[in-house]
Amino acid sequence: MERREVMPHVALYRFPPPAGSAPKGELAFLEFPSLLFTPQRVFWISEWGFHWQRGGHAHRACYQFMVVTRGAVRFTLKDTMRSRQVTVTHQEALYIEPLVWVEMQGLSDDNGIFCLCSELYDEKEYIRSWDEFVALSGATP
Repeated sequence: MERREVMPHVALYRFPPPAGSAPKGELAFLEFPSLLFTPQRVFWISEWGFHWQRGGHAHRACYQFMVVTRGAVRFTLKDTMRSRQVTVTHQEALYIEPLVWVEMQGLSDDNGIFCLCSELYDEKEYIRSWDEFVALSGATP
């Protein structure tokens, strides 16, 4: 996998291209030793429409590896010092550490993501207020 830093605490991964298109479909894989955490939870979003928005929060402790399985997704990634937008397409993924504010927007009619998480679901682990995010980050916007 090719890795490129997008901003501190966020990296874009590109999976190797498939060996060719086969009648049985494309095969992509991820070997867990290449992850920087041990997955505890998986979630996926499918049939996510054009321009629909998701996210709008950060995590206190959860690391995420978000694989785009269909379409293209524009991620807006923020900390208190910077904001970056990156478009992630099929066969790409984002590695996101805790305390990064994430907003996502679908860019095609049928987007899909598959996300590996370092933590089990716990609503208290989410930061859904920008002001609380800034306070927890220990910096001024």
